[in-house]
Amino acid sequence: MKRFVVGSGALAFAFLLIGALLEPLMEPPSGGVDLRTAVAANMTASGVEHPVTAVLLNFRGYDTLLEIAVLLLPPLITAIITLAAGMLAESPGSPLVWAKLIAEREYRQGVTLP
Repeated sequence: MKRFVVGSGALAFAFLLIGALLEPLMEPPSGGVDLRTAVAANMTASGVEHPVTAVLLNFRGYDTLLEIAVLLLPPLITAIITLAAGMLAESPGSPLVWAKLIAEREYRQGVTLP
């Protein structure tokens, strides 16, 4: 009986959560910004004839910049963390030093692993 109550509660919570997440999608947003006039006013400066092409070409630089950031930041952060871990590997508080001390102590005591 307890399992049924807990399962029913979890199911009800899941439905409520899904409903809360889908609620904003049920009705269209009100008071949106109309950019058609701004795009039409700058069509000559864009160098193309179609408004969709103008928007895509003019914002392609931002898209490329963000793609570069997405592709370069993870290796850069990984390299920084790796360098920091390498510099801290021999410090007295390093987990690597503690692991070596524990292994040496257990080796001298003749502890066997299961």
